Order: sequence, then C-alpha cells, then structure tokens
Amino acid sequence: MGSAVDSLNLEWNLAELRDHGIRTVEITPLYGVKGNERNELRFLSPEWMHALRVTEEIASRDSMEVDLNNGTGWPFGGPWITLDEAACKAVFVDTLVDKSADINKITFTVPEKEQKTSRFYAAHAFPSDIKGKKRVIALYVGRTRQKVKRAAPGGEGWVIDHFDRRAVHDFLAHIDSAFAASHTPYPTTFFNDSYEVYLQIYTCYARNNREADGAAYLKEAQEKIPQTPEESYEMGRINFELKDYDAAINDLKTAVEGNVDGAVMLLGKIYLLNGNTDSARELFRSGLSTEGQGSVCYNGLALCDIADGDYDGALSNISSGLSSGDGKVQEELLFNEIIVYEKKLDFTTALEKAKEFAESYPQNTDAARELKFLQNRTKAAPPASSDTSGSTGGTGGTDSTGAGTESGTGGTSGGTAESGYGDGRADTSGTDSDTGTDGAYGDGTYAGTDDGTYGDGTYAGTDGTYSDGTYAGTDGAYGDGTYSGN
Repeated sequence: MGSAVDSLNLEWNLAELRDHGIRTVEITPLYGVKGNERNELRFLSPEWMHALRVTEEIASRDSMEVDLNNGTGWPFGGPWITLDEAACKAVFVDTLVDKSADINKITFTVPEKEQKTSRFYAAHAFPSDIKGKKRVIALYVGRTRQKVKRAAPGGEGWVIDHFDRRAVHDFLAHIDSAFAASHTPYPTTFFNDSYEVYLQIYTCYARNNREADGAAYLKEAQEKIPQTPEESYEMGRINFELKDYDAAINDLKTAVEGNVDGAVMLLGKIYLLNGNTDSARELFRSGLSTEGQGSVCYNGLALCDIADGDYDGALSNISSGLSSGDGKVQEELLFNEIIVYEKKLDFTTALEKAKEFAESYPQNTDAARELKFLQNRTKAAPPASSDTSGSTGGTGGTDSTGAGTESGTGGTSGGTAESGYGDGRADTSGTDSDTGTDGAYGDGTYAGTDDGTYGDGTYAGTDGTYSDGTYAGTDGAYGDGTYSGN
C-alpha cells in the first residue's frame, strides 16, 4: 500500500513467511493509505529500488523467490508514457459524398474531442440508397485517455497501448533503466496481472477465428482471485465471455454491491440470457435509486418488457429513461424504441423514428441498416400472416455493455449470418432451423456478424460503434439485431 516499507519490517515479514513454509513472495505496488503519505516510496525511485534490493537479498539468503508485477495498478502505464504511446481506440467518420468524389481528397470531420489525438488510417467507399451519392467511412486511430487505475505513488499516468511495439519497448526500457542505475538485480520473475489485457488478447484472437487460443488466456485469468469490486467486475466479464454464467453472476453481484459502473447492466444481461426476467427486472428496479443509473436501469427494464412481449411497458420504460435526465444511454433507448415499434408491427412509426435517429446519430451504421430495412419493409408491406421468412423471430434490445442477450426464437432463418456475441464473433452453435437461432430474422432485424444478410438480402455486417461514434471493439448485436451502444 503506497510502497510504505522499511528494512526492519521487510526483514520481519519475510521471516514470518519463511517460517510458515512460504517460499515465494509477490510484489505489486498499489495506491497508498490516506494519512500515511510521508512514509510512501515512489515507484522506481532510488529509495524504492533500495527497498526492492533489500527484499531480494533477504529472500536469497532464506532460499525464497521474489516475483514483481511489471508495473503498478492496472492496466500498465505510468507518468513516462506519452499520449502518442497511450491506449488506442478506433474513431469512425461516416459521411455521404458525390458519387464522383475522389476518396483521397475528401476532408473528414472528426468529432471535436478526438481531433487533437486522432490520426487518419484508412477510408472505404460503399454504395448509398441516395441517388448520386456514395457512402464513405473513414477510420482514425484515437486515444482512450485511460489512466492507470489504483496506481502506486509514482505510477500514475496514461495506460500504454499494449499492441504498439514501440510503446511496450519504451515502457519496459524505463523500468530497465531504474534497475541499471541502482545496480539492483532482476527479481525471479516479472508478471502481468491485468484483467483488461487478458480480455484484449482474447478479443484479438476471436476476431481472427482463433477463439480457442484466446479462451486459453481467459481461463488462465480465471485462476486469479478478485480482491476489489472492480476486479470482480473484470472477472465477471471474463466468465461471461467463457459462458460460465454462474461464476459471472457471483462476481457481478459483488461488483454491483460495490457500485462498479457497468456491473448492473452486465448482470441483468446474463439474467436475460438465462430467461430469468424476474431477477433482471428486480435488479434494474433496485438500481433506479442509484445516482446516475436511471437511464441505464430504465433501458434494462425495457429489455425485460421486450423479452416478455410487453411492448407498451417497454415504451413506457424507454420514455422514463429518456426523461431521467442523465442521458447516459440515450442512443440505446432511442434505438430500442424503433425496435419496439417494429415488434408491434407499426412499421410506419418505426420508420419515422428511424429517420429521426439517423439524423441525430449519422455515424451509427446499425441505424443506417435498420433504416434501409424499414424503407424496404414499408414498400413491400406484406400481411404479417403471409410472411414466411420468420417475422416473429427474436426478442431483445440494446444495452450499454456491448454484448447480446438473445439469439432469437420462433421464425425461420431469413439470412446466413449467425447470432452475434458482444465481441463480434459468431455463435457457431447457430443453426438454420425454424428456431431462428442463427440470428438472421426474416423481419430484417440485425442478423449478427461476418457476412450475414437480412431477410431482404441487405448486408448484416458488424461495426459496433460507441454512442460517440468511436469504435467499440465489439459489434454487440443481439439476436434480433438491436444496437448495443457503449
């Protein structure tokens, strides 16, 4: 805690561990204790390195090993990390231009808060329904501006971009220089205990059809024991990805009790996946009293209503969420409103809402696909009883956690895509049976991932944007295709 150690107490503690048969110790520098600041040692300072050297000398004398966390807090980072080496995110700019426009000469408007830290990476053109126009989506590399959580004194700063070779090299070189300057031997082992990195590695593998390789990293992370509500939330996310829902529920309950942001929605999502709308509804109702969670919980209650087929109740909860004032998940609420009108078979109102949504959120590519479907649907407008493409498939909705709750039931498969998980990979258990579990519904709602199509043949795709237009890293598609937002 704050690296507030001294030689005398290091000697005593190591002797106690040795006498009780413990032969390996771990050093993980963390935040300090309020009121004890004057005793703290700053990470990698000469005083800190001296304390480490003393620890290693005592341990070596007593045949003990010393393992050192390769950073402080989590994820790794520090004050020596510059913003251009900090953790990245993708920022998408979606625009319509004249069909004859040269894509290499287009000036894109990046969101204001991203302009100083984003750089252009690539742009691609796509067909548009608007005559004489084409759609161009540009990708910019931005920065998350995430800071090290629970950093030790001297370890505060930007989180590094773990996938940038130069950033990792510079991060480790700074640590190496402290060892060299103080003539301190390396510990027995350096290690990494960041839950976020496990999830990032898994996502990279999953997107490249190597989910089994990525799962091995998550299973390794499962061996860790969460020490804080925040760690319980991260472990809950890991268990969710591994579909160990019972373990995830236990972890997330701890995180909910600790008021960790995102825990309520993810726990509610799992309840909905298990068909337990009663528990989900109770959870979301209890969360309404938590400051800043009003819109999130009303959105969750709307999802429960959608799952139960109570569409009027869903619209009421969406309305309450929109008027709650916190605006936290406004985009998701408005998108779910469109889906509810679809499920009520009121395609005219759904189309009007979709047009308004597309104007307010032009970078939301899910909305563009939804709008195209509704335009096609209202043109054809076949009687519901004669629709053989599975128009009754699926319940669900959008939430802020980036993963789906429904694979859809009832109604034949209207396309080729499989139901999407929150990280954008396919659910390989999907089938082309009359249960609609491949996620491509005949009514055209979002089919999921890869090259799947809607029942009307339009592209189902994935892109997963946050509500601010930045890339979520997940497509977060429900089985009925509703938007998962941020």
